[in-house]
Amino acid sequence: MSTGVGVVVAALAPVVISRYGITGHEIWLLCSLAVLLLDWVTIIVTQRDPTHRAAVAAEARASRVRLGYWALIAPLLEIPLQIALILVVLGPFPDLEPALYITAVAVMLFEAAWILTYSVYSQAHPAAA
Repeated sequence: MSTGVGVVVAALAPVVISRYGITGHEIWLLCSLAVLLLDWVTIIVTQRDPTHRAAVAAEARASRVRLGYWALIAPLLEIPLQIALILVVLGPFPDLEPALYITAVAVMLFEAAWILTYSVYSQAHPAAA
């Protein structure tokens, strides 16, 4: 759920911030900093949550294949998202900042969809014979 909320916040941030007359690098900088902060706070809080840790441990016992697959997918999504936002913050490609930010939002959307789909299908039980 937090990833889905993060996508909405990230998508609306440029719209809200632009209403205050902020444009150019500043808008993408502020939005990227906000999304990076939100993303890192979510990661840290999730990793410190005992309920989450217990769920991960239960998943590891239930299926190492599913857990390994998830452990592979998460970095494949999170690393490009972080790189795109960090590039906006550092500013080496000012002409690409809107594209980099939108790319990060799109990756977040895909990540939220992946988590939702994974959560739904991981709860499925085989039909009784």
